[in-house]
Amino acid sequence: MPGWLAEVAGTGRLYLTVNDPADHPYGDPPAGALVTENPTPRGFAENVNAALRKVFVDDDQEAACVVNFDMQLDGGSLDALASVLGDQPAVGVVGAVLRGTDGAPIFSVGTWPTPLKEFLRASGLRSPALVAAQRRLLHRRSGWAARNTAPAGAVRPLRSDEYLPWTCLALRRQAWTDVGPLDERFPLYGEDIDWSLRCHQSRWRLGVRDCGSVVHFERATRGPRADSLYEVSHLELHRKWGWDASLKWQRRGLRARRSWPLRRWTEPLDWSYLTNIEASPRMNTAANDA
Repeated sequence: MPGWLAEVAGTGRLYLTVNDPADHPYGDPPAGALVTENPTPRGFAENVNAALRKVFVDDDQEAACVVNFDMQLDGGSLDALASVLGDQPAVGVVGAVLRGTDGAPIFSVGTWPTPLKEFLRASGLRSPALVAAQRRLLHRRSGWAARNTAPAGAVRPLRSDEYLPWTCLALRRQAWTDVGPLDERFPLYGEDIDWSLRCHQSRWRLGVRDCGSVVHFERATRGPRADSLYEVSHLELHRKWGWDASLKWQRRGLRARRSWPLRRWTEPLDWSYLTNIEASPRMNTAANDA
């Protein structure tokens, strides 16, 4: 169990949600933490919504922080995030500038999907080596640097074409109530893009703040199952928002990936989650309106 969780538990109510406890047991939760163990995997949105209902409805709290397990930070970072909500009434949610283990900024704010990005990812052309090369090029671009940093001690408002990943953030109860919970149609990934879109359409602002050393161990939880659910979520995301071009090119990428001659050079997917690329029945049967 990460040591920083004990620090957080000592300053407020801590809710831990653990999927697959038999495979990933946590036998040393901090004292006072409320642990929910799901015997079978549930989607990120479902788990987060359940915890936020406990915080906002059962505990009647005005703000909550959502933090993934693949993080390293301290309680002061969360205090800095939460303080933004008190200082800036128009901000409904604020995320932390995330850093890698080398201290350099990494992906903290995203932009909407595009047909090209969807095709490259879905086709598997973004192998680890290509992704690493892409990141080196991206990090040298002034636009990427500006998007994934924030002025010291200040909040950078997100533009209308940017979204905030739910990796490490502070959320206001009224914003969650007004915008609605995360859409549980998305089993993993995509729910953050959808929620940010809905938030942009509301009266609430999104922001990002540099809170010091907030380390994200990128791709620590990724694998064939997670990557497959990523694709399933994006298929539904494009359908929901009418992004027909991105949907078309994601489908083309997936079809190419399934019959790719050099398949050994791409990261594998669990195709049982993608039995019908055109209809995506798994998503439709799990649909719920946010």
